Amino acid sequence: MLRHHFLLRPDIAYLNHGSFGAWPDFLGCALPLPGTTDGAALHRRLRDVHLVEIPITEFAGRSWLRVSIQGYNTRQDVDRLVVAVAEELGRA
Repeated sequence: MLRHHFLLRPDIAYLNHGSFGAWPDFLGCALPLPGTTDGAALHRRLRDVHLVEIPITEFAGRSWLRVSIQGYNTRQDVDRLVVAVAEELGRA
């Protein structure tokens, strides 16, 4: 198993309220954001306030956070993402 899986697992469960069930074998995923989330505004705040660059897309009438862990990402990158998203969604 690649190092990236270990960076992503616990944080994705936190961001997605643990709703994955069994952990899939991949390095990224799309997480649905709460229904009232303004994806464009969240993207701007993550980038401008928290210095986190991550895609947020619209699909099926809601915003989705696309998480993809690559070889250059560190534990600190993942931690910064989790803290920033939690803070912005009011769950810090």
